[in-house]
Amino acid sequence: MSPDEAASAVGVSVEELSAWANVLPKPKITPITDDESTDEFQSGVAESIVTISPMIVAWVCNARLDDIASLNAPGADEIKEALDSPPPEVELFERYRWLVDRFSETFLRDWSTPSLHLEYRWLMGRELPPCEASLMSDRPVGEAELQAEIARRVVFPPRLPALVREVDAGGRLVIEMEGHARTLLGQGRCREAAALFEFAGKRRPDDPTVHNDLGFCLIPVNPEDALSHLQRAADLDYPQVAINVYNRMCCCAALKDWRSVLRLADSYWGKDLVNSPVPATVWRHTSDGNWAITSTLDVRRMLAEFSYEIAQAEGLKDESALWRARVREIGIS
Repeated sequence: MSPDEAASAVGVSVEELSAWANVLPKPKITPITDDESTDEFQSGVAESIVTISPMIVAWVCNARLDDIASLNAPGADEIKEALDSPPPEVELFERYRWLVDRFSETFLRDWSTPSLHLEYRWLMGRELPPCEASLMSDRPVGEAELQAEIARRVVFPPRLPALVREVDAGGRLVIEMEGHARTLLGQGRCREAAALFEFAGKRRPDDPTVHNDLGFCLIPVNPEDALSHLQRAADLDYPQVAINVYNRMCCCAALKDWRSVLRLADSYWGKDLVNSPVPATVWRHTSDGNWAITSTLDVRRMLAEFSYEIAQAEGLKDESALWRARVREIGIS
């Protein structure tokens, strides 16, 4: 795709597109040439989203409304300042959502409940508008229509997604922290990300997700402590076994305990292997000896490939052949 075509698809000028390209990291996406490159392409797209999206979200939370509406690219210093800024209050997100709902959602049934309440408060003269007051008249909302939708939700409350509906306040805290921790990890601030889950762990000491997330954050900086928390998560029946096993394998690899890496992988394959792909955000050991955060469509395949690479490096011919066969068994996810 040429720069002109790309700019046209996004709805900006070539100059504006170039400005964004200069401030955002270049995606590492391998073009699809055959069936085997499909997985690499999809993994590259997923990794790019994980890397770039925290920067975009941070910019949106701190930029002027005019810059957001016009997609004016920030400078590198502005992006860094936005990433270093504390996360905005929930009220700010609700006002942004109100603005989006009001000018992009045709039906009130598709608005968020806070947007409905803010709109009603504005009609009653109790709330400031989310944009210039003159723009509000571009999309008039009837009071009776608004009251009817609010009343309907009181009588028939909308069902929340299962992930949110089934957790208590502490669980919601963990969900929020996972999002913020991902931003910190993308900046290489592993210890700061870990500190978030240390705080959560004081409120939820027996939560396997907290221990798994804490261990995950520590892998590049303290694999021994990371392994302890990941094992605790496993003992507490962390539900995503493949993810937890892969995380523990990373710890053992960082500690150069190659036999334990293969033992963990073989145990998973023999007892806990599931029949469907397991998407995940995980660490990948790079050729220069560092750790890079990446998203995968199937951590089972990464687990098998990791085991094959280690068996090869250790000169274990039988195990190398076994894991090569298991990689083929998984196939392209």
